[in-house]
Amino acid sequence: TSSKIGFLRRIRTFKGSNKQDGVFKMCLSPDGCLLATLHHSGQIALWDMPSMNQQKVWEQYEQPASSEDKPVYIRPIKQKHKKENPWKHNLIDVNFWSNEALILARCSGALTVSSAKTLQNLLGESCEWFEPSPHVTARYEKGFLALE
Repeated sequence: TSSKIGFLRRIRTFKGSNKQDGVFKMCLSPDGCLLATLHHSGQIALWDMPSMNQQKVWEQYEQPASSEDKPVYIRPIKQKHKKENPWKHNLIDVNFWSNEALILARCSGALTVSSAKTLQNLLGESCEWFEPSPHVTARYEKGFLALE
């Protein structure tokens, strides 16, 4: 059990500090060499496996589509004033497209296939849009499944 505690403590702690941040999603790359973790703070981190050395971490503002809003083509005549959702730009799901690319889905519905080294969107300049809070599967043959 001590190895389990060490593992959990390592992925909950920011590199270089004692500050903790909960992990709510983890996924393993197809070759089993990388682990991607999504944190409640909006961070995404990549870890080498099985050493559990943190390879890269991106704050929310460093991620693609982290502040984009879904384009509105037709506006309803009357809109109810709703409170702004503070979590709408946070990542909600992650999975691997390949060993070198991640599928990132946001609460807003924004989806990108991004480089695991730089997080650059590999689908172009803008993201793809789905209904809010999509969940994604890993790549299967030439695509993946997004549940809206």
